[in-house]
Amino acid sequence: MGADTGTTKRRVNASGPRWTRLPVEAAAFLTSVLVLLVAHWDSITYWGVLNPDEAQAVANTARMLRHGYTWNAVDATTVGPLQSIVLLWSKLFGLDPSQGLARITAAVLSAVLVVAVLDAAWTLAGRGPALTVSAGMLVLFAGVRYSEFVHYNSELVPVVLTAVGMAGVVRVAQRRESIRLSVVAAIGICLGLVPFGKLQISPLALVLGAAALYFMVRATTGRVRSEAIFAFVIGGLVPAVVFLGPLVATGTFAQFRVSYLEWATVKVQPMTSFANLRRMANYDPVQEAFLSLQLLAIAIGFVAVVATRLRARRPQTGETVISVATAGPAGRPGRTEEPIVLTAVAAAVALFCVVRPGEPFGHYLTILPPFLVLFVAALWGALSPRGRRRFAYVPVTTIALMLVVATTGIEERLGVGPTNRYAKKLAGPGFGRDGDLLRWVVPHGGSLLVWGWMPQWYTETGLNPAAHETHTYAQIVDTRLRPWMRDRLLHDVVADRPEIVMDAVIGRSFTFNDPHTDSIASFPQLKAYVDKNYQALAGGYANPGCPTTWTRNDIAEMLRARTVEFSKIKADKLLHPELTEYSEQSLDDFSVVEDTCRDYWLLPDTSQGSVRLDFVNREAVRQVLLLNTRNDGASDRSSRTVQVTLFDESAVSYRAKVAMRAYPEWTNVVLAKPVSAVALQVDVLDWNGLGGGLNEVKVWR
Repeated sequence: MGADTGTTKRRVNASGPRWTRLPVEAAAFLTSVLVLLVAHWDSITYWGVLNPDEAQAVANTARMLRHGYTWNAVDATTVGPLQSIVLLWSKLFGLDPSQGLARITAAVLSAVLVVAVLDAAWTLAGRGPALTVSAGMLVLFAGVRYSEFVHYNSELVPVVLTAVGMAGVVRVAQRRESIRLSVVAAIGICLGLVPFGKLQISPLALVLGAAALYFMVRATTGRVRSEAIFAFVIGGLVPAVVFLGPLVATGTFAQFRVSYLEWATVKVQPMTSFANLRRMANYDPVQEAFLSLQLLAIAIGFVAVVATRLRARRPQTGETVISVATAGPAGRPGRTEEPIVLTAVAAAVALFCVVRPGEPFGHYLTILPPFLVLFVAALWGALSPRGRRRFAYVPVTTIALMLVVATTGIEERLGVGPTNRYAKKLAGPGFGRDGDLLRWVVPHGGSLLVWGWMPQWYTETGLNPAAHETHTYAQIVDTRLRPWMRDRLLHDVVADRPEIVMDAVIGRSFTFNDPHTDSIASFPQLKAYVDKNYQALAGGYANPGCPTTWTRNDIAEMLRARTVEFSKIKADKLLHPELTEYSEQSLDDFSVVEDTCRDYWLLPDTSQGSVRLDFVNREAVRQVLLLNTRNDGASDRSSRTVQVTLFDESAVSYRAKVAMRAYPEWTNVVLAKPVSAVALQVDVLDWNGLGGGLNEVKVWR
């Protein structure tokens, strides 16, 4: 079609109302945010790791704030830096990024995704169908309880960008309203950002970008066409300039090429099998119902479209049913059917993005729902008015069935398997805070290196990542890139001189837990550097199943000078007297994490109790530090109020009742002046959950 001479040079030819849907979409966004926050408030406020990827995104924000936002500072492995950049919004309000705030971000982004689907479906099929299919999306995101969907997953940001880009592309394709060059450029920016969110979803962005160019070429002519294409291409290149420009300018482009592009080829496995894909879809009943019913709706819609076209015109010799279904009145490809082709291809490419990495990770399925829904909307919009009214029963029934699945047996569904009963867990340190586990060692902040795959330790300790990566998968797994990855890590450590190094390859750590093959000793150069410049933290008791923690030599000397040594630790009660894991000796092992090993003192159920710690020498005590417990992932035990008593022989030299902070934050009892003492007694007066206990006790001179 030719250009509309009635438009200005800054508009691509289109027709129709421009802002009539804005109030509806604004209301849909606010409603979606409210529904999602209410539906997932228990998991948002749940203190605990839902997925290491979420903790990795949060930890990377601390690295960005100190070193920069692109690959010469941060390497999120198969995920681009965009996922962490989005989380930095909290700094505008004086808040540090945390896992709770990341889950709020996920809820808001899910609401944006619902609105993007609403906008695209509105263009494809009209207001009624758009509201219906987007409501199905909202029910999906609100009803799913599986942690792979609830957490701030690495697919969410790029999926939102592709959905927003898709909404723009279908507007250009349908020419329903005047599209400004700024909007065309925005489509380019959204699609251009996708590779910097997650490379896995780039094929979808490329397909949508090609579709956008096709529709611009077809819908415009002359200078208007040139301006539209120029604006789109420039918009698409802006993200590359922002993220890759600093690397080119500093001669560090290899950081992107090797650790992102080449590493992606190393990570790719054979495509996910159909059996594993079904297993991924079956992780949550609402997700399973949504995907099954959307596929059924697509099948019904396609049959309805084919039947409509066959009634209008019989196939000629050499024609197939599909070619008739996608043809115009004269037998040529019909522009009214192009949305069906576009959404079908987008859904197919989205499925390819799910299965191509070859990993059966449930959160990959975040990519698929928007494009299945838009395929349904395109089929709906291609029907006759009578057919549209009849087809409406299909998506409406789909939503009704999903609501039934989401609300039937919900207590059982939340209490078993990977979904967790979040609301039953004890509260964490406070909303928006993840912990300060190692601030007693480095009180004014510092850096940490975690060897292994436990990125949550960066957020729980309150320390900054010392290296590009917040997990060392690339340095442990034997690939052709491991030497390069190890050299960079060692360079980072030598340059940053982190105050603390932790070896997470032990016990129940994620993925890597065999110290004989994967510990820090498997990297001889790094182990030699640590042995020379660090000392292992050790107390009166050492649990061989717990991670090893080293502190820099200067900090180790400081700790040795201020920390009181214990000669004997004795508790009056134990939850499991036969198990050393829960004994009082764990209070002096310098191991403060609970997710890899059990090394904390627990009292019997609903019981008060006390523990006495005798000093090697008489000491002038200035401070007592207590670390609560939560009983690891069970999160069902902690001390609420304790009494701290210092004894100088038989006399009481200090006594105070103390309200305990939740794990993983320390409770500090600072004395107004030094007090002479030979022993400390901690009495647990009341508790949260099933009973009380403590993780660690330290006394400072």
